[in-house]
Amino acid sequence: MKTGIHLTDNVGNPDPVTADIPCSVVRVRELAATTNYYVRAPAAADAQYLRLAGEESVFPAPPGSLFQTGDIAGYTETVAGSITMGKLCEP
Repeated sequence: MKTGIHLTDNVGNPDPVTADIPCSVVRVRELAATTNYYVRAPAAADAQYLRLAGEESVFPAPPGSLFQTGDIAGYTETVAGSITMGKLCEP
């Protein structure tokens, strides 16, 4: 398991959520629970899904595989402003 930080905002393209180690699941959650945000997966062009402030988003690897270090698990983008999210990569 590895913890980390994921920063996201509403400027430009959605921000990629990357794996920090080989893992089966990447989780992100806003640290302060102040701002709603969108998730998209597996590609940035996929339909967005609204998550409420403080909700966890879980990005599982495809069945039978692992995300490798640096792989993009999904994308996030805030409704407004920028936020800092905690990130957890689980083997």
